[in-house]
Amino acid sequence: MKIIGVTGPIASGKTTLSKRLSKLIKYPFWSADTCVHELMMHDAPIRQKIHSLFPIAFTKENDIDKNVLRACVLNDLENLKKLEKILHPAVEKSCRSFLQRARKNKLPGVILEIPLLFETRFEKEVDIIILIESLPSYQKKRILKRSKMTYEEAKIFEDRLIPLSEKRKKADIIIRNGFFIYWSLFKILLGILRLSKKKL
Repeated sequence: MKIIGVTGPIASGKTTLSKRLSKLIKYPFWSADTCVHELMMHDAPIRQKIHSLFPIAFTKENDIDKNVLRACVLNDLENLKKLEKILHPAVEKSCRSFLQRARKNKLPGVILEIPLLFETRFEKEVDIIILIESLPSYQKKRILKRSKMTYEEAKIFEDRLIPLSEKRKKADIIIRNGFFIYWSLFKILLGILRLSKKKL
């Protein structure tokens, strides 16, 4: 089974490209971000652990206010490490369960969208690494459109990660994403085809 790992900076278009690629080549798609969202919304033990650390991030209705939670970890990166310690094991468990089901069903391949692919050292588990980058103007537009996070806040999170220059060295396919999604998809398909031929 071929495992394709998609990674890249915040708001670079990873999810959009991954979903389109999934439909195009008929590989099931799993997203770490979606998994985190589901855990924070519905997993009682996870929510309890987060509440014990960041009670201020919970509303009167017991919902997690992501803007408040982001402020808590943005102002103190030690808090971010604590939050990651809660979430990362559960996310990895979900991902491995997804892969186990895919292998059991004898699927030809899957797509994993994992923003922290290198930071969690999960790149060792994938066969093809696709790094999605984007123009700063495109990234800013997507950040402002989809959340209340500012570009400057996003950069604070990004700056603590492995530099893009190092990720480029490890990636099999690098996509400079912009406004023409079909061109990006075309380049990804060409890259996958090239890599597949090399391994024949």
